[in-house]
Formats: sequence, C-alpha cells, structure tokens
Amino acid sequence: MVLGQYSSWLGHHQETLQNCVHLCINALSNSELIQSASIALKELTMENRMHMSKYLNDIFPIIKNVLENGHVQPNDRIRCVAIIGYILSAYPAKIVIDHLNILLAPEVNKLLGYLSETNGDQNAILRKQNICTTLSFISVLITAIGYCGDQSDGDENEQQQKATENPSEIPEVLCCVLRDLTPILHLVLKQYADDSEVTEKLCEILSRTVTTLRESINPILNTLLELLQNIGPNILHAQFLNFVRNTLLLFSQDTDKQMFNLFLAVLQRFGCLFNGDIQWLKNHVDIVEDFANFLIQIIKKLPAVVHHCPNEAFVLLFQFVKTGLQLHEQATLRSITMFTSNYIEYTKSNQRAADLLKQNGLEIVQILLKCIGGASPRHLVDTLSLPLLTLTKFYIDSTVNWVQQCLNDPNFPTPSPKRHHREALIKALSSERTSRANFKDHVNTFSSACRGIEYSGTSSSKNHS
Repeated sequence: MVLGQYSSWLGHHQETLQNCVHLCINALSNSELIQSASIALKELTMENRMHMSKYLNDIFPIIKNVLENGHVQPNDRIRCVAIIGYILSAYPAKIVIDHLNILLAPEVNKLLGYLSETNGDQNAILRKQNICTTLSFISVLITAIGYCGDQSDGDENEQQQKATENPSEIPEVLCCVLRDLTPILHLVLKQYADDSEVTEKLCEILSRTVTTLRESINPILNTLLELLQNIGPNILHAQFLNFVRNTLLLFSQDTDKQMFNLFLAVLQRFGCLFNGDIQWLKNHVDIVEDFANFLIQIIKKLPAVVHHCPNEAFVLLFQFVKTGLQLHEQATLRSITMFTSNYIEYTKSNQRAADLLKQNGLEIVQILLKCIGGASPRHLVDTLSLPLLTLTKFYIDSTVNWVQQCLNDPNFPTPSPKRHHREALIKALSSERTSRANFKDHVNTFSSACRGIEYSGTSSSKNHS
C-alpha cells in the first residue's frame, strides 16, 4: 500500500514505476497480498493512466484469473475491475470493446444465473448479495473506463498522443454497453424493484453513468429513465435521488417537459410515502434527510425547475416543513431546517409560493416556538433558530406579527417565560442588525425560560441579570 502513496512521484520515474508495477502484479495472485497489491496498483493506475496503459497485456491476464477465482473477496474484485477500467480508458474503442466482452460476459452470465434460481428462500440472502456484487462490478467498470484524470507527467509524448487520438470513442462505447445491459437490468427490477439494497446498486450504475458521460449520455437517457420509473414506489434512497439530481443538473435547460416531470415524479413519490404522517418521518429519518438535502440542491441550483411545479407541490413542501421541524434526530433536523431556510428564501422569487408561505407562516412559527419552548430536546434549539431567523430576514413584519400572536397567549409555549422574556425575543426578531450568533443567544434564553431553567449565555441573558 505504501507504493500507492508515491504514485504521483513514480509517474516521473518510469524505471522505478515498471519495477513497482510488476511487483504488484505478481502479488495479485497471492491471497494474503492481494488486498495491499490491488490498493497500490489502483492508486498507481489512477495517477499514471497513460504510462500504465502499456502494461495492459501484463495486467489483464492476471486480473482475469483473479476475477474468475470464486474465493477472492468482493472488495478485492472491485479494485481489480477498477484497475483494468482505468487502463482501458486510455485506449481506442476497439481494444476497449474486446476487453469488455471478456470481462462482462461471465459477469452477465452469473447475473442471469442468480436471477433464474428457483430454490425459494433457502439461499435468498446469498443470492441477493451476489447480485449486488455483480451490479457493483458493472458500476465500477463504467466509472473507471470513463475516467479522464490528469496524467501526472505533463509531457505530450508519442504514447500519450496515440492513446488519446480519439477521446470521443469512450462515451460511445459506454452508451453501447449500457444499452446492451438494459434488458438485464429490467430483469433485475422484475424481481427486486422493491428491494432497497439491490435498487441502490442499480441506481448507482445510473448515477455514475450520468456523472461519467455527462452530455454524451443523451442517446440512452430515455432508456435510463425507463429503468428509474420501474423502481418500486417505496424506494427513495440517496442513489435514486443522486441520479435524478445529476440528470436535472445536466438537462434541466431542455425545453421539453421531461425534466420538470422527473422532479415532479420524485415529489409525488415522496408525497405518497409521507402522506402527512409524522410517524412515517420518524421511522425513515435516513430517507427524510436524503430528500431534504436533495431539495436544498434543486432549489439552490435549479430554481427554474421548481418554478414549473403546480400548487400541489408547494403545498406538499410546506406540509413537509411543518411536520419535519418536529423531528428530534439532529442530523435530519439540520437538513430540514436548511431546506426550510432555502425554501423561505426561494418564495421571494415565486408569488405562488410566497402566498402559501403567508398562509402557513403562523402555523410554522407556532411549531418552531413550541419546539424551542420544550417540545424538542434542548440541544436542538440552535438548529431550530435558523428558520426563524430566515423568516425575519425576508418577511420581518409578518414574522414579528406571527410571533406576537403566539406569545400573546401567556400559556404558550409554556407558562414559564415572563413578559420580559417574550418582549426580548420579539425585540430580537424586530432588529434588522441582529447577528445570527446574537439571535441564537436570544432564542436559547427564551427556550431556557420556557423550560424553567437559567441560560448562561453571552448577551441577552446578561441584559436581564
């Protein structure tokens, strides 16, 4: 593994690199050394793609034998696949296709074999693991072959020029590979459309294909979207969302409605799962966090996509905000409050969303104050202060009015805070010069007063000591 740490330096010392490469190649056949050897060789190949391409005929037979060895650990197999992929990325299309056929044919046959097994639940776990490993194999191979990392040695020598004389061939090759694999991936979905682990691996293939090929994916985009549509309605994990996000980032400027419908399909999928049920959110905080992070990126980078949403979509997002703010999982709540703040800011550019905010603003403030006042654990108060601060930044008059309406009730959020506590919070909200740190301090003081404890803060607590 130490050799891998010097991979960049070795790129400038060809004789030493050659010795290191052959050392690693020989070690691949040793079950005790394959892990270290594959890690080092992968680093060497990534850093010195062009220089390493001349070792294809030395490395390929050894790695082919490794891949055919049923006793090799999955992680070691995946690294070996990546090594070959990085080396092939420097070659013309015909050589890539010839080697891909040799690598992929046995993997595809294994995958078809796993899918045709009929022994019920007896080996179901192992069968699924094997399918996931094969899908990872395909995913890594696509990513590695599409890799175009910088050559550590900047010399434009003859070997480099020959290897890169037609760089546009690789995307075409990968598009053909994906097109040929699509029927098999549909077979996978026929049996595992509702399985989180298998669909995660399949979506990883889709996501990596988009990030690897970028605009070159256009010829097979509809084919990949069909795969996505066939994934079960209960699936909404990070890899699913990554594929949608990456696709939107690349193609959202298209004039047709396909991309807008893709975003709407995700919202509808989430809406059916969520259905206004806070218990569902509590039971699926991982999905909730991933979904909130997805929304943050779309609203910040692709507001035009959100502009095309019907009113029902904006209503769903406000329902998500009002329910999600009541969760107690810190990482999930942080993502929800970040989304809420970005959504509030977004409403300034969309009148329909702004009107809905004014309709829902009082309820959002009530929920925030109730959570700050004791409904949520005390360690979440800082996180909960962000949406309140954002509301005052963009809707100061309305926010002050909503907070006053809430705090006019002497028993809300609890009977504990005195009049000066309530007035201090409203004053902090009304001040346009309040920094975020100072505002959080005021919110913490109010939260402590609601809970009947003293807050040892820095500013507002001292003002009332």
